[in-house]
Amino acid sequence: MSEEKKELQTYVTYDNKSVIKDIELSVSYIPALQNIVSNLIMADDKVDTIGETFKKFDIIAQKSKDGIPEDEADLPVISKWEADLYVLFSLTQSLKYKAQKQGLEIKTETSATKEEMQALAKDAFDGKDIAEKLKDIESKMRIVK
Repeated sequence: MSEEKKELQTYVTYDNKSVIKDIELSVSYIPALQNIVSNLIMADDKVDTIGETFKKFDIIAQKSKDGIPEDEADLPVISKWEADLYVLFSLTQSLKYKAQKQGLEIKTETSATKEEMQALAKDAFDGKDIAEKLKDIESKMRIVK
């Protein structure tokens, strides 16, 4: 009796230390990804804790920039939600950096002031409740010029 050889299931993995090169991508992905990030924060009612989350992201990014291997970096513990947000946020930041380097940014003025934006960012990073400030800023983010 011959035994039938069973084909094993395979799946694709990737070398996480590799870099994709020479990619062409529409800049329209940048605001789309930013909207997804904002929607994730608002939908999961994370506005009150987003400052702490972004502090974790800063630590992760700095240790990566410093070349510290992940297994030696003593990285902050992040939830699945934070991990998903980090992927989207860091991808968006990478695309924004590339777009800026290629001169693809278009500067527009809004009715929100730099001081208001800085105060919002500071409050968020300090872990303060920014829900009302965020609504106010969003209402001012209309292009005026």
